[in-house]
Amino acid sequence: MSVIVYIYVENQNGKAVSVLVLINLLFSILFAYSLFYAVHNTTRFKIIEALEITKNRELIDKLIVQNKWIQRRKTKTLLVASPKWDFFSFNWGRQFSFLFEKNNIYINVVSFGRFDMVSPFHWFADRQKERQIKKAIIQLINEEIQKTTQNYETV
Repeated sequence: MSVIVYIYVENQNGKAVSVLVLINLLFSILFAYSLFYAVHNTTRFKIIEALEITKNRELIDKLIVQNKWIQRRKTKTLLVASPKWDFFSFNWGRQFSFLFEKNNIYINVVSFGRFDMVSPFHWFADRQKERQIKKAIIQLINEEIQKTTQNYETV
């Protein structure tokens, strides 16, 4: 900052208090709180009540194929995928985690910074992507329910 403007407000004792310092202090506290909030909530999973585990895994596999994501890890209760990296993206990689338990699917989206560190600065974009994925999964669940009800009606 080449030019720093100080605005002084005289209080009752005649002492000068810098408004810029107070604004800077409030901005720092707000920034620190939002950063703490983002770091704290980065690892939280969103829950979707879905079908049985095998159907849920099939739905997530279908979602991965539809979006052309890369499947990184697949176990009985965990599936990790990531989109193809784009040169013009603002992060160093993004990861989608899906946990399967009973009739629930747990979803988490995490962006990485340099050196594979979880980036709290992409928190809003990660939550937006989570909402998109959740919406797509709910749509796939509804389609699956419609298929099963049609099969029961024809029998």
